[in-house]
Amino acid sequence: MFMNKTGVSKDWNSIQVQGANTPLKSLEVSTDGGSSWTPLEVQSNSNYYQPKNGKGLGTTGDIRVTFLSGKQFVTKNIELATPESPKAGSGNC
Repeated sequence: MFMNKTGVSKDWNSIQVQGANTPLKSLEVSTDGGSSWTPLEVQSNSNYYQPKNGKGLGTTGDIRVTFLSGKQFVTKNIELATPESPKAGSGNC
């Protein structure tokens, strides 16, 4: 499940992955249907992920989760700009 942090907008995004069975290796967002992916980095003071470049990601996007095992899944059309908007992922590892 993905949860947006309070205060998110199209100009600032912060996403938490909840309920993962194994540790995450990376989290990325695509706003162009998967042609390109923006890497997110986990914040040291929370389990929220934010764009490394600090730029906003817009209002919706696809999220790609990669686990330490190498397994990946992509969940499409995730709301990125609505605070505390939970959305179930399309897979788990």
